[in-house]
Amino acid sequence: MLTEEQEKALLEEIDKLRQDKAALISRVASLEQSLYWFRKKVFGCMSEKNLPLDPNQLSLFTQQEMSSDEKAELEEEVRKAEEEMTRTIKVREKPVRKPLDTSLLPVEEINLYPEGTTTEDGGLKDDFVEIGTEETLRLERIPEKVYIVKTIRHKVIRKSELKEKHPEERHILISPLPLVPVGKCMAGSSVLTDIIIGKFMYHLPFYRLIQQYHESSITISDSTMGGWYEAAVEKLKILYNLLKKQILSSEYI
Repeated sequence: MLTEEQEKALLEEIDKLRQDKAALISRVASLEQSLYWFRKKVFGCMSEKNLPLDPNQLSLFTQQEMSSDEKAELEEEVRKAEEEMTRTIKVREKPVRKPLDTSLLPVEEINLYPEGTTTEDGGLKDDFVEIGTEETLRLERIPEKVYIVKTIRHKVIRKSELKEKHPEERHILISPLPLVPVGKCMAGSSVLTDIIIGKFMYHLPFYRLIQQYHESSITISDSTMGGWYEAAVEKLKILYNLLKKQILSSEYI
């Protein structure tokens, strides 16, 4: 007598054999269909009404009906077809990812020790000894920072002048303003450069540049940025004229 587990395993094996038998029957039918197709391709006209729909009809076109010459020509045709398929089918290779060149980037190190193995000052406890490390690299980026440069110019005067001279005669000392690209303009040289590079190198319209600054907590109107841009490129006009003159004086452009 079979146990319940043995009976269950036997039924599963029978079911698997049935599935394998069905797969083999389907495979044989497919191969016979292919044989029929190649035979019609070589020796007769192709027509959908001539294709056998019933697998039992495939026995009408078995190899016993073909002469030796027909079989040789069919095998040659199959060989040529296989060679053609081999040439046309390209296996897509998995692309090899090139490593990033990070040699010019600063490196910030983060040291991690297993929990409970270090002292309060971060050193390894006496009960443990380090036997090696595993390093992992990760590329990070800090968003661009927008900030205000506040220039404070201190006014000074000689003490003697405070006592001896009238207010209109006193000589007040103050440092001159640093040179700036555009006078009486809130935008510094870095902002003006950023606008020009964004527009000409990265082809960004003003509304996208404004959005970038808005994400950095500063709202700039379209007219304000346009005014900064016009003032900056006007300062570069002398370079434009020199470059144009040099190009036009060349033998060819």
